[in-house]
Amino acid sequence: MDGDSETLDEQALRTVGVRSADEVREALEWLGTCSRIEEIGPGGRGAAAAYRWALDAGSPRPSDGVSGTADRGPAADRARLGTEERASLAAAHDTARSDEQRDFAHGAAQALGWILGHTGVRF
Repeated sequence: MDGDSETLDEQALRTVGVRSADEVREALEWLGTCSRIEEIGPGGRGAAAAYRWALDAGSPRPSDGVSGTADRGPAADRARLGTEERASLAAAHDTARSDEQRDFAHGAAQALGWILGHTGVRF
């Protein structure tokens, strides 16, 4: 290996799903620029929660609000991202939840789908 090579762990810290960590941070920052909470609504808050969690495994999971452990690193792996996307989709379709809760979960699922490369459209 030459001096310019990076380890797989170093590369993983820079990627989140198929996106760069910088792209995910940019998406989160864009949501933060909305001047009024009504602009992004519950879906935007769910997307922001998903972006925060994907960047920092110690942040609360968007599907249930339970905090993870930061020792797993800043970039969630694809398996954990997929599990969280499925949990968010299930919550988005759970008619026992309020409209606001379902919209929050839908925003989280949409953001996670973008991170995973299932769509080119970010929240």
